[in-house]
Amino acid sequence: MGRDVVIVGGGVMGLSIALCLAREGCGVVLLERNHLGSGSTGKSGAILRQHYSLPLTATMARESLDVFSNFEEWTEGGSAGFVRSGMVLLVGPDDVANLNRNLELQRSVGIRTELVDNADISRILPHVEPGDSVACYEEDAGYADPVMTVHTLAKCVRGLGVEIHEGLEVTGFVVTDSKVTGVSTSEGEYSAQTVVVAAGAWADALLKDVGWSSSVQPMRVQSAVFRRPPELPGGPTVIDFPNEMYAKQAGETHVGSILPSEASPTDPDAYDEGVEGRYVRLALGRVSARFPAMSKSISFGGYGALYAVTPDWHPVVGEVGLEGLYLCAGFSGHGFKLAPSIAATVAAEVVGKKPPHDFAILRPDRFATGTHIETRYAYSILG
Repeated sequence: MGRDVVIVGGGVMGLSIALCLAREGCGVVLLERNHLGSGSTGKSGAILRQHYSLPLTATMARESLDVFSNFEEWTEGGSAGFVRSGMVLLVGPDDVANLNRNLELQRSVGIRTELVDNADISRILPHVEPGDSVACYEEDAGYADPVMTVHTLAKCVRGLGVEIHEGLEVTGFVVTDSKVTGVSTSEGEYSAQTVVVAAGAWADALLKDVGWSSSVQPMRVQSAVFRRPPELPGGPTVIDFPNEMYAKQAGETHVGSILPSEASPTDPDAYDEGVEGRYVRLALGRVSARFPAMSKSISFGGYGALYAVTPDWHPVVGEVGLEGLYLCAGFSGHGFKLAPSIAATVAAEVVGKKPPHDFAILRPDRFATGTHIETRYAYSILG
């Protein structure tokens, strides 16, 4: 058996890392303070798109989409509830050059994406109001079922020998000779050669135990849910810059924001899991501006969810503070779609193999050194 690893966090990221480490021959224990998927994962939109403005994130999104498209193979029989819906991204006239540069980048890493005109937009999105927007279409994009994904991963990793404990809170780290050698919990200690913190919104509070700040801040975001009128079918996910929203058109339409300013600091142990009436009205106005028929939709309320946000809205991944401690958090709403690819590199680094990706730009010390990631979408959470 290889290295003994404790993973803190039972969302899609922690479980994906557990799967990759188990396949590397590691003895893995996964600890979840509540129940699997109870943090950010369970309320994820689980949108699987590849449109990013950095080569690294675009490539990882493509790789992860391949995994979700073939989840039964990756998990040896389980499903993620994947639906290939496609995705349309719309920008205003001032962003056309920027959009074209991003499409060129994405095609260079193997992503199938194309610029579409108003006639194409109306064909792909019936009842749309294209206005003067310019759009691209990503036909391979889709979405998954986050709860199904978590339980499929849990069954898979248990079959690989991973030990999972739910309802077990990590209260600190065991440190021996300036090295992390395990974790302390409400029910005793767990020893390990490496501790991987994939605890999302709880990561920063944990790391303060060893005097280190992760720069990960818990944030609350809202999503509104609408039942579409009969004349408006489902279809591709929409990311709409002019109207400052995304719309996932599944059984119902879920509408969320792409503005950093609409995420608010929160206590992950006591945040409002509901949606404000003001936000429902705002979301309905935004989605109706793009799809006028949505003005006749029925509100099904919505929900508040957790993001774990860093100052540049990109994750922190790598060794932190003391030897034996590895951080993988701060995905700012992007963790679900990137998890399989992220997990493969994390596992390789933990066991000392050459990783499939170079995570230099994601290292946790970048904020202390004043180095932030800059993208072409600095004015939104798109990345």
